Amino acid sequence: ETDEDYLQRVNRMTSASVREAHYEAKYGVNVIRNPKTGEITVQKRPKNEIDELLKQKQKEQRLAGKRGRKKVQIVHKPMDAKTSRELVKRAYKEAQQEVETEEKQKAGPTEFKQDVVAFGEIVHAPPSLKILPRKAEKSETVPRPGRKANLLLKSMLDPDKAQSNRGQEDDDSSRLKLAAQSKSAFKAPTKAQ
Repeated sequence: ETDEDYLQRVNRMTSASVREAHYEAKYGVNVIRNPKTGEITVQKRPKNEIDELLKQKQKEQRLAGKRGRKKVQIVHKPMDAKTSRELVKRAYKEAQQEVETEEKQKAGPTEFKQDVVAFGEIVHAPPSLKILPRKAEKSETVPRPGRKANLLLKSMLDPDKAQSNRGQEDDDSSRLKLAAQSKSAFKAPTKAQ
């Protein structure tokens, strides 16, 4: 068998099993194949008692809502202990999920909150922090975020400080130029010389 034939056979088998699964789901049946003879039989799928009870309960609620909140009395056959336990567990889980969602909605301020920004909203400035760092007083002597004096932007904004910084920069640049010239004037002798 070549690779191409093998892939075609696998593709045929998978598509057949997918079609079979769709058929089972659509008509509520189980397709049973006999591997020895290849015979195909179809059996009606047994109903799930829990799903039937839930459908019946929903139907009762719909009918009760339509008839002015009158309860419709339907005779129920007694259910076994296993299904009743499963129904109780499912109802308990649903109640717990509702309580958790309500708690999440009513939750107070959390440590990490996210800003909700609508699409197209324009932000003119970053958020400002109004909280002091831990154990810091509100005096200028305490180094706080954003309060550093030697920032380049602050020196550019203050013209008095900018002129004094420019003088220092000129001195620094002239020193660097002199150092570069002195290095170029004195070259170490190489082996070729």
